[in-house]
Amino acid sequence: MINSTQQSANPNNQNQTNNQNNSPIDTEIEEIKKLFQARQINSALTRIEEAQRKFPGNLEIIALKLRIFRATGNTQLALDIAKSLVKDSPNDPIAIGEYMLSNVVNGANKEAIDTLIKYCESSNDELSPYIVNSALELAYYLLLQGAVGTATGIAQCLRQIESISDRADNIIYSASSASEVPLLIREFSFDPNYPDNFTAKKEFEHATTLISQMRWNEALKSLKSITKYATEWANLLRNIAVLHYWLLEPEAACDTLKAYAACPNIQVEDAADIEALRLTINPGLLGDPTYILFAEYKISDANTALEKLLSSPYIYSLPFDQRVFVQQSQVPPKGIFKILNRPLLLPEIEITVDNIPSHVAICMLFGKETDKDARIEIIDLPKSEQKTVEILLKQILGDLLVTNLSKTETIKSHPRSYELAILRLLFTPNRPLSPEQQEKLIEQYLTTTFTSQWLKTTFESLGNNTPINAAKEPAYKIRLLGLLSLLEHDVLDVFDKIGTNVVNKLRAILEYPLIDTIQIQGTTDEEQLQFLSGIPAWRWYRLDFKNLSDLALAEGFQLMHVINESRCLPKLAQEVLNRPLTSVDLKVRMLAYDSLIKIKRQNNELEEALKLIDKAKNESVLANTIDAAWYMHEIPIRLLLNQPKYVEDAINYVVNRYGNNEKIMREFYSLLMQLGIIRPGNKDTFEESDLAGEGKLPPNASQQNSTKLWTPDNISSDNSQPQEQTKSKLWTPD
Repeated sequence: MINSTQQSANPNNQNQTNNQNNSPIDTEIEEIKKLFQARQINSALTRIEEAQRKFPGNLEIIALKLRIFRATGNTQLALDIAKSLVKDSPNDPIAIGEYMLSNVVNGANKEAIDTLIKYCESSNDELSPYIVNSALELAYYLLLQGAVGTATGIAQCLRQIESISDRADNIIYSASSASEVPLLIREFSFDPNYPDNFTAKKEFEHATTLISQMRWNEALKSLKSITKYATEWANLLRNIAVLHYWLLEPEAACDTLKAYAACPNIQVEDAADIEALRLTINPGLLGDPTYILFAEYKISDANTALEKLLSSPYIYSLPFDQRVFVQQSQVPPKGIFKILNRPLLLPEIEITVDNIPSHVAICMLFGKETDKDARIEIIDLPKSEQKTVEILLKQILGDLLVTNLSKTETIKSHPRSYELAILRLLFTPNRPLSPEQQEKLIEQYLTTTFTSQWLKTTFESLGNNTPINAAKEPAYKIRLLGLLSLLEHDVLDVFDKIGTNVVNKLRAILEYPLIDTIQIQGTTDEEQLQFLSGIPAWRWYRLDFKNLSDLALAEGFQLMHVINESRCLPKLAQEVLNRPLTSVDLKVRMLAYDSLIKIKRQNNELEEALKLIDKAKNESVLANTIDAAWYMHEIPIRLLLNQPKYVEDAINYVVNRYGNNEKIMREFYSLLMQLGIIRPGNKDTFEESDLAGEGKLPPNASQQNSTKLWTPDNISSDNSQPQEQTKSKLWTPD
């Protein structure tokens, strides 16, 4: 196993344990680190050059140089140097660690993970502390890039090492709660729990040991040697697919999942979800990709172009904050616009699903700059709409538009079925609709336009048949149900109940069973918890939570809060708050308020969010617990509602009540600086004029997390220290 007694340092302070004596080279390295941490990059690089002349060939000094290069964007130069290091010192942990990290920052994730696994498989069970830290840093990079499976796999192995177990657990937690990653992917993990009567249990246990040592290729070989026993335990094939996925081999993972879904002991619904997982891992299996472009067109006169764009019914001007561009050292555009597929509606015309405009692309108009011509930049442009947009812009701008395309590039691609579900309906402030009216239009669009087009789309996974034709062939049943599962759990899940209604309409047309509510089984806490543990997380939104016991409800809510499952989290949170005040643990109840407030704010239901904040304040007072978090929730909402007096009152309350609490005030002032209410270095005062104005938040403020202070482990009485976190019985990092 990975040696759990070895020391490990911060990634920026590796090999510290090997340099306890203050030798000249140790002193040099520490001085370089100090310069780097102070962001004195040029001085640090100069010092490195001097150190290399004093200590030629020292890998620690070279590693510091590579870290500076990566941090300052010189990633290719870092990789070039790392390649030469590993060529000259193929077995040195520093060379291997730097090569690994230089690859991942350049997008060569497969080479990075292969390098790590190859080293682990040749290390005789003992890993260098430098490799341990580099592997942890690699997991962070992979997590940021969306490779949550591999990041989680690495972290699960590293959490055996006590000195870094907290950091490894943090990666696992972050991967579990990464809501931008489909839940089918986040829940695709290795299952070590084989059945009691499994014939190959000894071989399987050996493979799990190899996995814990990050000897994943060896483990894969071991598991493949016992695939004949998959008839006893189908999850054996699933585990093989997980390892392929961790090794960044999506095609092999999908092939293995296909075999897994075909096992005779797999239920139809499970097989459909497996097919959906395959399509999520490799969307290319759907075929017919839609390419999304960036395009740039030169114009001769930006000011005249602005006038023409603003006067066109096919152009909708978007409000934007110029400070966003200024803060990023970019020249702000003169305007940002949505290009529409039909003209804006006149005030007297009723809005219907048949006449509401949709945007086909977004464009930004820039004036002439020192090194750039006046231009229009078009983003989020489907390639299929490029000619249409060019024709429309030519009609609007005439000779102002240079006919030759200045620049075009493909930004991304996704299957056409995904593109069909992207909601581009234009709801404008000058034609205000209630949330109910907007929801009705969205549902009408999805149940008419979307369903009609989806049923006519050909899918490669269906043998280039349409769903209507494939439904007539029994051989395509699982694949077609997999497509419907993909819609349910990935494509349409953001629409919650509407998405379910759309999928059920498609199921009815294709003559498949409808999605229905899952009833809770069991009457005791233990029985209900056992039942919940057997339900895949992506199906929890279908559960009837009203019949859960208080304990099972609290446990289930905490699990979904960790996973950040958007469809069932608000239902669970609301059910927690519906229970009597003393029936659910206070920490869980406060967490439910926190979750619902954030959801209401994200949905722009600001008044509803404020009602919840008032209730949370009252309950905090009754329980004699810290209530600062609710005021931190309130302040950005009051700013959005242009209510400066409420903002001032909230600030004064927190300052007067918690002014002596260093932790609270540090987080509080951080929030105020994020919102632009106070400026860095001016913590002690704020001007009322800072709160006035047009009720607009500073750049990105509406997305700031206003409750950084509050976490489940610090609900405690006023002035007390944070308590130990209550852990869910349904979820642990491993």
